[in-house]
Amino acid sequence: MARIVFMTDLSESYARRLVVGASRYVLSKGEAWSLFRIPWVMFGERDWEAMLSYVEKMDVDAVIGQFEDMDMVRQLKQRGIIVVAQDYKKILPGVSRITGEYYESGAMAVRYFLEKGFTSFGFFSTLRYFWADERRKGFEETLFQLKPDCSLSCLSLPERNVWIYDIDLIQDWLLSLPKPAAIMACDDNSAYQLIEVCSHISKKLGDKASVRVPEDIAILGVDNDESVCNLSTPTLTSIEQEAEKGGFEAAAYIDRLLKSGEPESIPYEIVVHASKIVTRASTDIFPL
Repeated sequence: MARIVFMTDLSESYARRLVVGASRYVLSKGEAWSLFRIPWVMFGERDWEAMLSYVEKMDVDAVIGQFEDMDMVRQLKQRGIIVVAQDYKKILPGVSRITGEYYESGAMAVRYFLEKGFTSFGFFSTLRYFWADERRKGFEETLFQLKPDCSLSCLSLPERNVWIYDIDLIQDWLLSLPKPAAIMACDDNSAYQLIEVCSHISKKLGDKASVRVPEDIAILGVDNDESVCNLSTPTLTSIEQEAEKGGFEAAAYIDRLLKSGEPESIPYEIVVHASKIVTRASTDIFPL
């Protein structure tokens, strides 16, 4: 019986779908696996010693998780535990990983906005992680390849708590954009924050501000987290990712290693594909 721990932020839809995919693999095999998750009190505080103790007590075979550096990975591997890293702040060399089509997501967003007829663009990020930067690169480079005469402005917030953000900085940036503007955010949470700030500006400045969504600013996120996208007013357009498939493939990879009894020879890469754009009210417009 395989025992797998998820050491990831399950408040995020992406992580939850990885777990769903892994459980779907277990059901497909008809085997008695145990899937655990690290308690949030440990994960949220990044208490690595407590997490390592938990993993040892649960006699775990494999860990799928978000790792900030190689130290925790080395300690797990020294105990004979299989490690699959979910892409987080940076790529960990030599570690099997669940990754994504970050650059391609940015390119997908550009093509979507160009088909709608936009000529003014923005990219927004609340996180300075490598995958957010790859999405920006895909957006920026594809845009200038397809429409070199366009207007583009990018804003990445200073590193800090993601939920404590500089409203004035975002407000000034939004007001400076030529309208109508099309903005890709690095993920759904960042896109939601943009919509919150647009609402704040409209309430504060009224007719003096042109930040209506989507009439003045169309906003698109990534992950298609329905709890975020449908909570937003207006509802948020987002890029869907095949995270469940990624979780399924990660569980299958772990199963192969366990059954072969052989050590991992080379790092294995599981790619979560960006499948489609789910259009909602935040981009439901064609500029004149």
